[in-house]
Amino acid sequence: MLQNSKIGQYMETAGNDGWLLGDSGYACRPWLLTPIVNPTTPSEECYNTAHCRTRNTVERAFGLLKSRFRCLHKSGGCLPFTPPKCHQVVYATCQLHNFCISLRLPAPPTQEDLIQEDGIAYLGPLNDGLKVRQAVVNNCFSK
Repeated sequence: MLQNSKIGQYMETAGNDGWLLGDSGYACRPWLLTPIVNPTTPSEECYNTAHCRTRNTVERAFGLLKSRFRCLHKSGGCLPFTPPKCHQVVYATCQLHNFCISLRLPAPPTQEDLIQEDGIAYLGPLNDGLKVRQAVVNNCFSK
């Protein structure tokens, strides 16, 4: 799905325009960094820790949105709209969420806050992102 999305197509052709973080179910690409399966150095372990913490922050944000706006939660199945209408719904919920924050409304309780990272496994068939990921580890996480 990511490869066929506009963001996937953009990242594939944009060159070095940043990175996305993906879980171990995605192929490591130059623009999509995934966890290292079996880290063998302290730098690789630091990279995996930072990767996990960053992804958890994003997952908590999604969990909060899904708790505040139940129409986004998977328990409803899916948003029964066209992709452009789904975009409008998600955008509107983000705007409303920011409004709730500005009013200091309490966040609803969420189960997604306690995301557990299961075993990290590289499942993707492509490995062209492995060199980029290793460069990030070497340049940003070496002690």
